[in-house]
Amino acid sequence: MIAFDLHIHTNFSPCSNMSPMVVLQTAHAAGLNAIAITDHNTTAGAIAAHGFLNSNRNMFGNFQLFTGIEFKTKYGEFNAVFLNPYECATFESMPRDERGRFYLPELISVISAMKASGSEIMTGLNHPISLSSFNKRGGFDFDGVFRDGVFPGMRSLMVFFDWVEINGMNMKKAESDKALEMARSWERPAVFGSDSHWKRNLGRYGSIGSYSTPRESVLAAQAGDPNAITLPSDVVYWKNGYYRAKSAILRDLKNAVRRK
Repeated sequence: MIAFDLHIHTNFSPCSNMSPMVVLQTAHAAGLNAIAITDHNTTAGAIAAHGFLNSNRNMFGNFQLFTGIEFKTKYGEFNAVFLNPYECATFESMPRDERGRFYLPELISVISAMKASGSEIMTGLNHPISLSSFNKRGGFDFDGVFRDGVFPGMRSLMVFFDWVEINGMNMKKAESDKALEMARSWERPAVFGSDSHWKRNLGRYGSIGSYSTPRESVLAAQAGDPNAITLPSDVVYWKNGYYRAKSAILRDLKNAVRRK
C-alpha cells in the first residue's frame, strides 16, 4: 500500500510559494509515500526536486518522486506524469499560444505517439467539472473540443485520459461528485489529487494505492481491480461546500502502510 498525490506545484509555478525542497519535506512528513510534481507548463520544478532528493536520499528512505507537468490549454488543464528526460525536453520545446498555453491537438498527437512507443507517460484530467461561473480554476470545455474537432468523439477523449481527478482544493462537493460519476461512466480510475500550491494543503489529500507504485495502481484499476485505488472516505466538508480532508487522514494512511 502507498499513499500518493499526483498533482502538486512548486514555486516554478508562478502561483505557488513552495520550493521543491519544501514540497519533498512536507509531503514526506505528512505520510505520503509517492508524489508527482506537476508545475504549470514546465518540468523544471520536478527536475530540481529530483536533484535535491538524490542528494539527500538518506532523509527520505523509499519515498517516490515522479516528474510531471500540468498543461494549460485553451480547453482546460490536464497532467502528464511519469515523464522521462527526453519527454521533458520535448514538452519544454513545444510552441505555445500568445497566452502561453499549449495547443491541445499537438499535445494529443505527441503524447499518443509516446504512449504507442512504450512510454510510461500517463495523463490525468484535472478538476474537470466547474458548476459555477465564479470558479475559473476548474472545468474542461468538453463542448469546445468536440465542436473544434480536437477529439472526434467522447470515446477518443476517454481513451486519451488515464484517470479523472477528484480534486480536494478547488472543486466543490457537487463538482467532485460529478467528476467521480464521470470516471465511473468512462470506466477510468478516479484519483484524489490535492493540486497543492501552498504548504497548508500538501498532505491533506491523497489516494491509496494497493500496488508498489502509483502507476502500477492506476494500471491495475484500469484493468478492473476494484481495490487498486482507494479514495479517502474520512472526509468532512467546510460550510462553503469544498472538500477538506481531516488532518489525520494521511497520518493514519502512513500507519496502515507500515502495518501492511
